[in-house]
Amino acid sequence: MSKLILITGISKSLGYAMTEGFIQQGHTVIGCALKPKDNGIPLTVH
Repeated sequence: MSKLILITGISKSLGYAMTEGFIQQGHTVIGCALKPKDNGIPLTVH
């Protein structure tokens, strides 16, 4: 069952690893980062 997950600090370190893992498992991740960068995580800005 897919879940919606909120993670802060996704641009580096633990937040990045967690985001990558949850996406690979098929979950939807909403992430926040002070300085987003091109690290392969899909970026959507609203």
